[in-house]
Amino acid sequence: MADDMFALAACNQSELLASQLEFGHRLIALNHIQKRKIAEVEESSALLRSSVHRSKLREEHAASNLRQAEKFQHQKRADRHLRQMSKPDLAITRFRKGVS
Repeated sequence: MADDMFALAACNQSELLASQLEFGHRLIALNHIQKRKIAEVEESSALLRSSVHRSKLREEHAASNLRQAEKFQHQKRADRHLRQMSKPDLAITRFRKGVS
């Protein structure tokens, strides 16, 4: 009877160890899966940051081009206004000369 109880206890102990070993293996497998998913998320995050950075650079470049174009237009208007102010009006000149 004692031998039966000892055998039963050893069997229960081995089953317990086997289940703990299986649980440990499952935890290791889950850890690998989580690490792989984290790596994928970090990679996609890096790609998004890179994309955002490129978009920001394009936006800054476009804003710089717009500022340069506005500055050029302003200078062009100022030059045109200066030329108009420095030239006598054609109609006034014709009137003074007596030409209609």
